[in-house]
Amino acid sequence: MGKSFKELFPLLSEMLKGEKICETVYEIWKNDRWFDFSGFSKTADYCAERLRKAGLEVEVLEVPADGRTKFGDWVMPEAWDVEDATLELIEPEEHRRILARYKEIPQSLIMHSAPTPKEGVEAEIVYVEDADKPESYEGLDLKGKIILTDKPAPSVEPYAIEHGAIGIASYKYGGHGVKAPSESVAWENACFLPCNANKLFGFSLSPETGTWLKNLVLELAAKDAKVKVKAIVKSKLYRGSFKVVSALIPGITEEEIWAIGHLYEPGANDNASGSGAMIEVAEGIKRLIEEGKLPKPKRGLRFIFTFECYGTMAYMLRHRGIESRVVAGINADMIGGNQEKCKSMLRICENPHVSLSFTDALAIGLARDILGEDVKWRISSYILDDNLIADPCFGIPTPSIIGIPDRFWHTSKDTPKILDRNLLFKTSCFIASYMLFIAYASLEDAIWLLEETYRLVESKVLKEASRIISAIHSLREEGRDDLRKSLIRMVMEFQSKLSCWREVGDNALKSVLRLASTEEEASSLREALDSVRERLDSRMRTEEEAVNGFIDRLVKIKGLGKIILESKLSGEEEIASGIVPERLIVGTLTFKDLPEDLRRECRWEPAYSSSLNIPLFWIDGRRSLLEIHRHVVNEVGKFDLKELIRYFRFLEKAGYVILKRKHIKNRGTSRVGSISSSL
Repeated sequence: MGKSFKELFPLLSEMLKGEKICETVYEIWKNDRWFDFSGFSKTADYCAERLRKAGLEVEVLEVPADGRTKFGDWVMPEAWDVEDATLELIEPEEHRRILARYKEIPQSLIMHSAPTPKEGVEAEIVYVEDADKPESYEGLDLKGKIILTDKPAPSVEPYAIEHGAIGIASYKYGGHGVKAPSESVAWENACFLPCNANKLFGFSLSPETGTWLKNLVLELAAKDAKVKVKAIVKSKLYRGSFKVVSALIPGITEEEIWAIGHLYEPGANDNASGSGAMIEVAEGIKRLIEEGKLPKPKRGLRFIFTFECYGTMAYMLRHRGIESRVVAGINADMIGGNQEKCKSMLRICENPHVSLSFTDALAIGLARDILGEDVKWRISSYILDDNLIADPCFGIPTPSIIGIPDRFWHTSKDTPKILDRNLLFKTSCFIASYMLFIAYASLEDAIWLLEETYRLVESKVLKEASRIISAIHSLREEGRDDLRKSLIRMVMEFQSKLSCWREVGDNALKSVLRLASTEEEASSLREALDSVRERLDSRMRTEEEAVNGFIDRLVKIKGLGKIILESKLSGEEEIASGIVPERLIVGTLTFKDLPEDLRRECRWEPAYSSSLNIPLFWIDGRRSLLEIHRHVVNEVGKFDLKELIRYFRFLEKAGYVILKRKHIKNRGTSRVGSISSSL
């Protein structure tokens, strides 16, 4: 970039102020905290108006919210508004009390709850232990009753419907990776989707209140007595819409860099913080350009304020083809929570391996420079979010900055009180620096990024070599045959991973070519790329030789004799090697619109699941399922091949993929190419 980060930082410090970012976060939160669609509309209008006033080119996309419209596999949720809701314990009279009230704690009402009659409904509340398991309902009469559970409401919903319950009261703990305080109320937003056809309602209680209520229910049940509650839900389910706001600072070319963050959740940190920071970054950059402190960018800067995943899929498919102009993205989610209060850590989440690119090296480098040692952060693997645009269906490499674990995630405690102004300043600087670096990237910047990308891939290869050597050193098998088998298995695994990293690393290095603005720059980059690819190949051979040398020495010490690394394919491997999948649907999967017969058969929940969507990312119409499995194992760790075959057969049955049969000439050959080496 024409300006190094150190030269840019004073400008960022001038345009971004932690206190101002907090104010913008509050303006978003004060509507979204009620998490209904009328509030969502106000939030979108606020964002759009701020950005219009700043001089950005604003588009507001209206997306149907009707429980029917699909974008890819994402069914848009039915619109929902709320006036108020209460859950009151009415019997026994001596224990009469309000258990939950939406106007006091909005998270007390489960999102998409159906309305009750105006006067409310009175019903017995019944505690069901392990309410997410079908056997827990044997012998229970729940018709017209409310289920009390400590399980997440979505896992109980199917059984509530099946057994005629009218509602659910869940007192599950909130928090992501860290248990929330027992007095906090968890926000449940994944229930009654995509539309509440059975007209159930639900309340969320704090674990403190829920445990007290459970004990009361069980105590009275032992005396053949009942606990009754009165529920009043003043809500409305309807066919409406939600808005996705897009704002552009145009560049010299049609190419764009994106920042994407979601609105429409009740948390100040999740995710008013990400969206608020994006508004401040957009306004600040626009102001610096207008004041002549920054030149017009080579590439445009687009800021997208979306409904998490739903809106992103809608935006991409309503703007099909726009992805060809997008060089890179950055996803901002939960970036402002005080780390001590939230017990959190920022993660710089890389792209999925299939899309690993220079953007990952840049994000990690900027995190070191900007976040430094004052902020707790780490590099993390892919976590599916609005960075679903990194799916090769769209092909936009998009690292994420996200603060997890977090004890206040999806709870009533996620309010402006937990925000950290200094952290918001730093994370906003990170977003701005990432976008500006790529927007202005010169040939020199691209060559520097090529080197950084090489070092990123090299570090992963070194880590894998170190891991395998440590694992081999830790082997404790007493028998020579067991030790020999373990060595063969581990070396085969290492060679499989090395093969994957050759492909992933090569693609990551080639991604830098996207930054060439002219044919002359492309030629210079290709020349540099050839040199770096040779270095990476040499480095991988060196590490492979180092591992082989270590094993050779171990074999001699143990007196194991000659070890031949040759292994025939197992039965599952032969089956997988003969299957070549092709995708039939764009984007990540949710399974929210499966027919009833397939729903009963289904054992997977792919919505927001990285591990269940990454296998689809590797489908290119040429790779066999065995090759896909190797890449998946390299990326997510263990993934049983038999289970993957079952999963893909289900995907074919459900119409998500076609499984083409591939003729294998030499069945029973080696697992990793044609390995047959001796040590």
